[in-house]
Amino acid sequence: MQRTLLTLLIVAGIATTYLLMLRGWRRSEARAAHIARPHDLLDAPVVSGPWCGRFLGTTLAGQWLQRVNAHTLGVRSDASIAVTTRGINVTRPGSTSFGIPTGDVIAARADSGIAGRAYGTGGIVVVTFTLGGELLEFGMRFPSTADHIAALAALSTTEVSS
Repeated sequence: MQRTLLTLLIVAGIATTYLLMLRGWRRSEARAAHIARPHDLLDAPVVSGPWCGRFLGTTLAGQWLQRVNAHTLGVRSDASIAVTTRGINVTRPGSTSFGIPTGDVIAARADSGIAGRAYGTGGIVVVTFTLGGELLEFGMRFPSTADHIAALAALSTTEVSS
């Protein structure tokens, strides 16, 4: 009898925790509902890339823990990023792919953390951009140092040319 009661209490605790996490995620989505839908992929020739890596998520600029959950921008996923003549394309299979026009790219830098993920100094490429008047940042992690350096150099050039 005591074992059954203890098992039910543990299951109830796990279910309550899950429901509270779901509630928090939905509230976060509601707070970000005003953020505009991202641009479709830019139909333009690729200048450099693509580089494949891990999309770590999108946050409000300067607030690396404030993940933007609207339009699946906060979802971690495999991704590739390419610089085109019109901006940056972020292709995410199974999630929303999007483009950032050159005029909306503010900066690209190496950083240590974004969206609740932290790596060694300069281990993440972070791109700051505007979307519908909102200043946002997304982070990419690449499996090789060569891809990291090449992507950062190309993205920094995109920022300068805007």
